[in-house]
Amino acid sequence: MIYPLKDFDVDLEVPKWAPSFFVDLVQSGEWERWELDNIGKAIHGHRVLEGGSCLGATAVILDRNAEFVVSLEANPKLAKIAEMNQKRNHSSAKIINAALGTKDGTAKFCVTTDLWSSSVDGKDNADKMITVKMLDTDKLVKKYRINAVVLDIEGEEEKILLNMDLTPIKVLVIELHAHIDKQAVVDRILGEGFIIKAHEDKGGHSVLWAERKPPLHIHLWRKLTDTSDW
Repeated sequence: MIYPLKDFDVDLEVPKWAPSFFVDLVQSGEWERWELDNIGKAIHGHRVLEGGSCLGATAVILDRNAEFVVSLEANPKLAKIAEMNQKRNHSSAKIINAALGTKDGTAKFCVTTDLWSSSVDGKDNADKMITVKMLDTDKLVKKYRINAVVLDIEGEEEKILLNMDLTPIKVLVIELHAHIDKQAVVDRILGEGFIIKAHEDKGGHSVLWAERKPPLHIHLWRKLTDTSDW
């Protein structure tokens, strides 16, 4: 079935096997609302690596504002739908059927019927396990000259953000899930010179948008040329 995300001018194919509550969220416009609102503000001409395509809606929005988008989805069924949704919405975002990780190889992927909580972190409620390709985040950043990262990968964001080289990255938009050490991730981001531009708590998990602080001389120049009170 095709559902319009009217506020974002996106037509989204949702599989017939999606649970009814998921369809209700899409129809009401509440599905991934914060993310869809904020990635359009955060991304301007960046080269983006996305982890967790899901249905590909965020990749469509990212592509409208970015120079380049590559998006990874480990679930093969969702990767196919995400790719179709790119074509449907005239997006040039590149969808890759693979998990995002800290090294190249394979991973055991836990597939659940609720559509959005499948992951590689060994959930007990998995309906089945499959083996998926895993790609090294740092290698992808280097290969595609990435400077912005968007993550919604059901807990694997902790491992990736605590281990990846953040030096080339200017913008992060990430979902922090309830079962990870969120404070450790935030501390790493702040310690690497980012500031939190916006965030929202979602009852156990949270989402945030962070940007690298400009060098001091640029910050001072902006202060000196601030005309907001003129």
